[in-house]
Amino acid sequence: MSGTVVQRLLYPLHLAVLASLHAALATTRATRLALRLLNLFLAPFQRQTDPCCPAEDLATRRWAKIPRHLAVSLVATPSGSILERLEARRHVDVLQSLLSWSRQLGIATLSVYDETGALLRHATGHAEALDLRVISSEEETKTEGIVTLVESWSPMKSEVRQSSPDGTPTPRSAQEDASADSGTTLVADEAPPAPLRVNLVSRAAGRPRLARLAQDLAVQSHQTGAEVKSERVSEVADSLPLGEPDLLLVLGGSYLRLHGFPPWQLRLTEMYHHSWPTWFSKPPELTYNILRRALDVYGRAEMRLGR
Repeated sequence: MSGTVVQRLLYPLHLAVLASLHAALATTRATRLALRLLNLFLAPFQRQTDPCCPAEDLATRRWAKIPRHLAVSLVATPSGSILERLEARRHVDVLQSLLSWSRQLGIATLSVYDETGALLRHATGHAEALDLRVISSEEETKTEGIVTLVESWSPMKSEVRQSSPDGTPTPRSAQEDASADSGTTLVADEAPPAPLRVNLVSRAAGRPRLARLAQDLAVQSHQTGAEVKSERVSEVADSLPLGEPDLLLVLGGSYLRLHGFPPWQLRLTEMYHHSWPTWFSKPPELTYNILRRALDVYGRAEMRLGR
């Protein structure tokens, strides 16, 4: 009898606590949404006081390190024939801005991810518009879900520097080796411009590729009778020519999501998310200030690597 009375007394209390938690959560989300909408409508009228290019930040040594491999994930917008043409034009503008900033910052590899595969479908047109050349074959594009572009005028990257007067190649310095091993570019007074490599990545490079590779390994194991080891699976998964980015900038979306980006390529990657509601008709505009904030996050990060 007493237990029933206690339960009757506690039930309203539990109900009140639960209702209070839901009310607090709803109020927080509504306030966050209102502030975000206010920022969206006021953004075009606000004065931009931050630098519009990396030159000023490099002159003031804003960052102690700069990523050698920058990845940018473009969150998809609603599909449609007209919208897709507008999205293709937007992709060219985004790529053009990223190429300009990457050249100034000394970034060696730029990877741009699009979940819908629109970047891959228009890769040839994008390459012509940006004065780049495609070095990936059609078979590699279909199987790997990635297209690699390089600058037409840039020489291929070498492990040695320019030759000395007697013709003997000069090896890289210890600082250059350390920078290459750590995956970051140390900010220096006179850094030679690195040849820029551009990867256009689609969702096919993620789980679909891993599923196909796992099926191929299973077929090979069945034919040869050999056991499939985890080391072999890791080796095959890491064979994607994308490499591991140092910094991933996710442009758009209400919350930080990978949207199909190959997760096994992000083991030591710093991430920065520029939130933007997916239901908003206008896609987010990539500005240097957004990239600047992402570089600030990367510059403050410490890679302890298990220490």
